[in-house]
Amino acid sequence: MPQTWKVDNLNVTVFENRNLLGDAAAQMAKTYITDAIEQCGRAVVAFSTGTSQLQFYKALVKQPIDWSKVEAFHLDAYIGLQEEHPGSFRRYLHERLLDYVTIAKFHMIKGDADDVYSECHRLDLLARRRPLDVVFASIGENGQLAFNESPAIFDEDTYYKIVELSDASRRQQFGEGWFLHPDDVPRQAITITISAIIKARTVICCVPDLRKAQAVYNTLTQPFSHSFPATVLRFHTNAHLLLDPHSAAQIL
Repeated sequence: MPQTWKVDNLNVTVFENRNLLGDAAAQMAKTYITDAIEQCGRAVVAFSTGTSQLQFYKALVKQPIDWSKVEAFHLDAYIGLQEEHPGSFRRYLHERLLDYVTIAKFHMIKGDADDVYSECHRLDLLARRRPLDVVFASIGENGQLAFNESPAIFDEDTYYKIVELSDASRRQQFGEGWFLHPDDVPRQAITITISAIIKARTVICCVPDLRKAQAVYNTLTQPFSHSFPATVLRFHTNAHLLLDPHSAAQIL
């Protein structure tokens, strides 16, 4: 049986393995997306990418969700990276989600746009039309949410922004195997803001793997702080942190 408890408002669950974690996250996704459709006629969601989400997507595409009533965003994208690149988050989402289900509207971040500031403005206007129903996220190895790194800003009056990526973030992306050389990882990205994430009705955060154990420990034990961006999850009204034994190694 999974172990479940709360840290402040944050619901924490540790599953026996990452497959069960992914299955549970997908079932939660189905519940919250379906609830939003029943209440509002459609659901507005935001998806993350990365190796931590692979099992989630495998299970998600099997769920009986009415995708024709879903509007979607994604959390972040590298600036200057073409969609065909193996490290492209747009490519990731096509290969693991959009090749299997047909979502009514998916507002992709065009990190290779000629004017990335106009691209942020475009996404901001789209995203603020209605708060997100569900955000599917993870926590980076250095504790970031999306590409919001330390020191994080929690109260920005925008939904998307341009950020400079730290060496730690770039090393993580290289370590996950998306790039052939560390210097190939772009130095800038467009990211959804923490302000946008915490306005969502529900946040489902899938965080497997031992390399995330320190970040999980900090998220659950450190005081709420700009130095630990993911601590903001502890004060959301309906956030879920889903772990496996490896990512939970320092808190069990």
